[in-house]
Amino acid sequence: MDSTAHITTYISLFEHEDHSTLASVSVVQHDRGSCAEVVFFRSEGADGTAIISTNARVKRRFPRRPGQHALSFPELSDPTALLAVHRFRIRDRSGDRSPRAITRLPDPVAYQRREALEAFDHFLRIGYYRRAPNETMRLTPKGAVCTVWRGKFPWAQFTDWRDGRTRRVVLARYAAAKAAGTDSAAA
Repeated sequence: MDSTAHITTYISLFEHEDHSTLASVSVVQHDRGSCAEVVFFRSEGADGTAIISTNARVKRRFPRRPGQHALSFPELSDPTALLAVHRFRIRDRSGDRSPRAITRLPDPVAYQRREALEAFDHFLRIGYYRRAPNETMRLTPKGAVCTVWRGKFPWAQFTDWRDGRTRRVVLARYAAAKAAGTDSAAA
């Protein structure tokens, strides 16, 4: 039985007017009425480092990609609040330097494809996947074991603890900057 037969997925890609941030919004709806929404914001610092903020509740199953600082804030269901924290993270990392301009144009599908290819190239390099016939990829034994292990005790609890600690530090710094008037969502 196909477990996805009763699921409809919608994905939209948005670009901030100043070209500093791309947003990806995914909505997954089951035909019984349940619905899940996930928002991802992505920016690139002046040094080329990608800063990603999301409200996804999914456990991380793969090692972090070099040059990416992804952090989930599942308690921030309001996209405006998530964007404010994301923009704080950019300023906190880049200081006075403006983030790099990024764009999904002229072809949003090509942008999404390029992002996916970069991720899978990383999975190939770390040995989680191997190339298979017909331009497909297959999990390696290492990838199969590690993706399962990362969702189990004690790895999942350690990851949750580490990410939770980082999230609390970011939110505390953001709250302090906001209280001191040194942070502005419009900045």
